[in-house]
Amino acid sequence: MYILIPGLLACSLIIAPPASAQETEPDTAATPPDTTEALPLQTTRTIAFTTDEGTWIDLDLSPDGRTIIFELLGDLYTIPISGGEATRITSGLAYDAQPRFSPSGDRIVFVSDRNGGENVWLAKADGTEPEMLTSGMTNRFQSPEWTPDGHIVVSKGTGASRGGGFPSRQYDQRAYDIMLYDLRGGRGIRLDLGETESLLGAAFGSDPRYLYVSSAGQPRPGGWRILVLDRETGETTSVAGNAGGALRPVVSPDGRWLVYGARYDHGQGLRLRDLETGEERWLHTDVQRDEQEGIFSRDLMPASAFTPDGDALILYARGKIRRLAVPSGEMTEIPFTADVELPAGPLVRFDYRIEDDTVEIQQIRGARPSPDGSRLVFTALNKLWLMDLPAGVPHRLTDAADVVEHDPVWSPEGRHIAYVTWRGGTNPEGTIQRVTLPAGTGPASPQQLTTQPGFYEKAVYSADGSRIVAQRHSLYDRAEGRFGGDVELVWIPAAGGSATVITRGRGTPQFTDDTSRVWVNVGEALESMDWNGYDRRTELTVSGVRQLLISPDRKYAYALGGGGPQAYLVTLPGVSGISVSVANPAGAAVLVKKLTTIGAMFPAWSHDSGSLHYSLGRSFFTHDVAAEDSAATARTDIVLRVPADKPRGTVALRGARILTMNGREVIERGDIVVTDNRIVAVGTSGSVDIPPGARTIDVSGKTILPGYVDSHGHVGGFGRGEVMRDRDWSFMINLAYGITTIRDPSTGTDVFGYSDLLRAGEMIGSRLYATGPVLSGGNNITSLDAARDVVTRYADFYNTRYIKQYGAGERRVLQWLLQAAAEKEVTAVTEPYYDVKKDVNDALDGYPEMGHGWPIYPVYRDLTQLLVQTGQVHTATLTTTFGGPKGRTWFFTRKDFHDDPKLRRFMPHADVDRAALRQSNWYADGQYIFVQHAEGIRDMIEAGVKVAMGGHGDFDGPGFHWELEMHAMGGVPEWEILRAATINGAEAIGFGRDIGSIEVGKLADLQVLDRNPLDDILNTLAIRYVMKNGRIYEGDALREIWPRERDAPGLWWWRPDR
Repeated sequence: MYILIPGLLACSLIIAPPASAQETEPDTAATPPDTTEALPLQTTRTIAFTTDEGTWIDLDLSPDGRTIIFELLGDLYTIPISGGEATRITSGLAYDAQPRFSPSGDRIVFVSDRNGGENVWLAKADGTEPEMLTSGMTNRFQSPEWTPDGHIVVSKGTGASRGGGFPSRQYDQRAYDIMLYDLRGGRGIRLDLGETESLLGAAFGSDPRYLYVSSAGQPRPGGWRILVLDRETGETTSVAGNAGGALRPVVSPDGRWLVYGARYDHGQGLRLRDLETGEERWLHTDVQRDEQEGIFSRDLMPASAFTPDGDALILYARGKIRRLAVPSGEMTEIPFTADVELPAGPLVRFDYRIEDDTVEIQQIRGARPSPDGSRLVFTALNKLWLMDLPAGVPHRLTDAADVVEHDPVWSPEGRHIAYVTWRGGTNPEGTIQRVTLPAGTGPASPQQLTTQPGFYEKAVYSADGSRIVAQRHSLYDRAEGRFGGDVELVWIPAAGGSATVITRGRGTPQFTDDTSRVWVNVGEALESMDWNGYDRRTELTVSGVRQLLISPDRKYAYALGGGGPQAYLVTLPGVSGISVSVANPAGAAVLVKKLTTIGAMFPAWSHDSGSLHYSLGRSFFTHDVAAEDSAATARTDIVLRVPADKPRGTVALRGARILTMNGREVIERGDIVVTDNRIVAVGTSGSVDIPPGARTIDVSGKTILPGYVDSHGHVGGFGRGEVMRDRDWSFMINLAYGITTIRDPSTGTDVFGYSDLLRAGEMIGSRLYATGPVLSGGNNITSLDAARDVVTRYADFYNTRYIKQYGAGERRVLQWLLQAAAEKEVTAVTEPYYDVKKDVNDALDGYPEMGHGWPIYPVYRDLTQLLVQTGQVHTATLTTTFGGPKGRTWFFTRKDFHDDPKLRRFMPHADVDRAALRQSNWYADGQYIFVQHAEGIRDMIEAGVKVAMGGHGDFDGPGFHWELEMHAMGGVPEWEILRAATINGAEAIGFGRDIGSIEVGKLADLQVLDRNPLDDILNTLAIRYVMKNGRIYEGDALREIWPRERDAPGLWWWRPDR
């Protein structure tokens, strides 16, 4: 039985529609909340400082007008109304937020994550005797408020992940309902205010009948308005709106004044509305900028409060607590000082070394055992390899040198292996080929089977071995990186010949023992059709999966889905058209078994349906369908090592100004000697011995500095496909613009294969490291052991040194990930998620780098000292600024780069046109906020924050230099910009002992500029040479001039007719 407050009870009895719309909350338990859970992280440090200012301070005023309560870095403080020294009333690792006094003043309500998830809490006014009002772990609450008659209304998030847990996408976190909780009991009531996307910031005057709230129709500035709900009639009325939004309503105690926030020109103001007359005007035009473009985990603007007499508003503005007279708008400061003392976890950052002698392959792709199980074929380094099982030595299957080999598949009798090939360049080509298995370990001779041009993938033999079916795309769609458009399912005779189109559209082909039908996996469905593409029917739908394979005997389906993904075995009942979910195997309509907890990729069935296969990293797994679970899976680790690319010889660069980035060292005229790929000498010209026989390059008048380290660069997007490339313009353009190392914090898993290719010298581009796929709420991590499984996938199988936490769950989940990462010595990078509260928690918990800037500005001493003392690195990525128009858009709409010959050499013409000629977004200069963010970065650097540089991959090559320029526009000195782009970035990603500065023993990653970047940061674009790993390339064309003389590989648009 649910107990309602009197106003709601009347509503439910008198007006039927409002009552039916006020629903009980289904996932908040009616039983008393369990408060025994706590945040799991063990703290090891204390962050302590004193401040007289803060960032985004939520506050309230006691009903007697004497005491201000406010939030600062997750603790609650009180001060007298006149100001003074603050008293901390809550403390600890928990983030306590948005306190509000009860109508009687003896209690407070606030939001806290102290039990591991986010819930609404009550306490006495002095912070003692806390008790949890709500329960659950994946809640998102904000802006609690007391009703005048002593109950609680609060905004509760409604977005969720596909698995029902924490939202896996940022903008799923923007949706909120208004909930009402009766303190006498019950699960809560959802208040219905009509069709809205989000409801925030509930407010009352003296009359409990009227509830004011901000309502979003659209998630953009100006899309918010103020609604008022008449709780007796159920009617909802819009009372205020503005082109700059209508945000965070506050009503005076006598009900006369409504104050709300709105954008004002290029700034932020407060509007004052007389509710008696309807007159409205600006009350003040210089307050905290709102969060309309963000995730607003603490509402759209900081909370404020009227004085009991209604003559003033107590609020936060410009770093201070202030008193704003109403209606005059006169503002005065209420000074405070706060002694901040915060527990913090250990910093989960580790140092690594760059292995430059040997490449141990990180990833095998498309591994397939022979029908008799004795041999295994797979792709690594873009070539096919064959080995005996279980412990043979891999050897090349063919001796082809100029094509990519992928998607191997055995013929049913095991005599042939068919596969697809790809060659990029000015004359791209794709084929299906096959080899007849040789008797020994020597290379087999390929036979081309296709006669028509195209890009082929996902080849598979029919069950009787007479035909091969594959997907075929346009050559130029593939060359341009497009994977939509005209896709066909085709078949060719197994011995080769013309292709016959079965059907158009995407789908992964597969076969069963019924040779009359072709099966395809399309999304979450398995479909079958005849060989002409007719009689098409959906045989099985499995929700929540990425890949789905029917067993050859049609008794099982093999699914990959969920976080990882994971492997599931679905037992089929022998009828078509059924639907199954793997989210809860125990409750599925048919028998579903989860086979993995670490992860699985590249799924396949054995020819006899007796086992299924997958690989992860460089490990191959076979699962016996009939065996007991404890002995069902066998693992084979593939050991494949090749020499790392390393030039031979000694070269000396003589006479240049050298910005070593070793401290503040500048050698005005110096020499650098490189042997093979490492620096062996650096110093003033004349003091460095040049070995006999060394190649000497005169660089007098030039400036040398280290190659850039892009610590947050997304390289080439996410859609390269399973068949990898032999060249990639995004890798090349970044190197040409001086970026010698990139750490990509959000990728597919193909990046590990590309990293292998780059390290082995099979491709040209920047040195590449990556986190792999981000860890979002879709992973549904529910324990420390589950977090360990996730980190094991990355550390032991992907062989990466990083994970990217991307809002993976409630705070306890984020702490579990840190604990698991520390155990594996994996550096855990965090996504700020447009959420300052999360950013503060991440810094305190031990995440070592913020992967974007703060979503708000200005930033004051509290947040600056948090970064200084926790040691968290700040990488702003101003090109994709949070909280306003993206910085990149300013450059797209202000810079003339369309005809830049270097850009057009390395970037497809269509991409250049889209960026330079066809921008749909335009904003006035004052709407951009990257300059203000850069000004904050300048102040943070002066305070001791370590800053790194990330181009975000928004415009490969020049985009990184735009990042440098945006920092300069905010007043960051050129020297600090260059340090952030070199040694700071190297140290942030753990490779400071090998790259980032020009020092003896480090890898030879550097660049030679025609002009001095200390004079003007734009001089970074004047690149004469780039040296990466000891090889010297011309900056304009990537032609290697040392130790070889070799042109860069051709790109498809270099032909004049393209």
